[in-house]
Amino acid sequence: MIEPFFFGSEPLFGVYHPAQDVDADKLVVICAPLFDEYRRSYRAMADFAAACSEKGYHVLRFDYLGTGDSYGELAEVDTINEWLTNIDDAIEEGCALSGADQVTLVGVRFGAALAAGAQHPAVMQRILWDPIANGLDYTRWLDAVDQWQRDDHTKMAKIIGDRGPDRDESQFLLNPALRASIEAWTFPTDLLKVHLVFSQQNSDAQFENYNGISVDNGYDWPPYDEGLIRPVNAFTQMLKYL
Repeated sequence: MIEPFFFGSEPLFGVYHPAQDVDADKLVVICAPLFDEYRRSYRAMADFAAACSEKGYHVLRFDYLGTGDSYGELAEVDTINEWLTNIDDAIEEGCALSGADQVTLVGVRFGAALAAGAQHPAVMQRILWDPIANGLDYTRWLDAVDQWQRDDHTKMAKIIGDRGPDRDESQFLLNPALRASIEAWTFPTDLLKVHLVFSQQNSDAQFENYNGISVDNGYDWPPYDEGLIRPVNAFTQMLKYL
C-alpha cells in the first residue's frame, strides 16, 4: 500500500512504496527535479516508484524543504545544503520504514545534482537522469522559463485588454543566497558507482569521467514546453541498473 506521510523536524512530505517482495532489503530514494520540471514529471516519478516496488525495491519519494507539500517557503531556503540534508533525512526515514540498509539514489535534473552531492554512507549507487552539469546554466534555464512565462502572459493580456505588462509573472523567486548557492554548483568528477542516463547525446566536459547512455528520447527539457514528461525509454534504462 502506498503511504503518504510527513517526517522530520521541519516536516517533509514523503510517499513510501513498500516492496512487493517481503524479503527486500534495498531502498530507492527518488530525488525529484525542482520547480516546473517537478510538476511536469510528477506522474512519471510516481510510475517509476511503482515499477521499482514491483521489481522488489522499497521506494521513498519526497519533497525538499520549501517545495511541493513540504514545510516552509522557497524564499526561506538559503543554500542547497538544506536540500542535501533533506536527502539524508529521507534516507534515514526510508531505511527505518523498510529495514533496508542499502540505498540507491535516483535523481532527475537538479535532483540528480543533489543526489550526486549526497554523502550518506548507506548510498551504494546513484542513477542520474539528465543531471545538471553546473548551477549557472540551470539558473539561466530558470530565467528562460520566467521570460517565456512573462512573454506569454503579456501576449494574452494584450488580447484581453488587461494590464499584463505591469505584472510580475516570475515563478522562481529565489533569494540571493540560494541563487548563489545553486550557481556555485558543479557536478563532481570522482563519484563511484554512478550511472548517467541522457535524453539525448551529451558531450558536456563535466561528465567525461563517467559512462553515460543516451536513450534517444530527443527531449531537452525546453522551458516553453508545458506538456507532461513520460520518458519510457529513460525509465526502462534506469530500471536495468537496479
